[in-house]
Amino acid sequence: MLHSPYMRRRPDGSNHLYVMPCGTLGGTKRMLAMEYVYKDKLPPTKDERVAKKEKARGDAEQNLAARKKVDDAFRSNFERLKAERLARENKP
Repeated sequence: MLHSPYMRRRPDGSNHLYVMPCGTLGGTKRMLAMEYVYKDKLPPTKDERVAKKEKARGDAEQNLAARKKVDDAFRSNFERLKAERLARENKP
């Protein structure tokens, strides 16, 4: 019993089924014929690693300063609105 149009009996006449090479199921020959391209990339030098680390630290400090500025502005606005709301609620 054949389950798929891509399954056939072996050409030698045995009863074992095999998958026909077609489409993305090209069989193992297609996979074995694949050539890999390796790029020779040298690991970074110690100076490059130190420079990258310093740049990352500087970026992080800059982002933290910007975040602190935004948080302070939010907090001051929140406190101002809270004071206005409490003043409105306490008015008879």
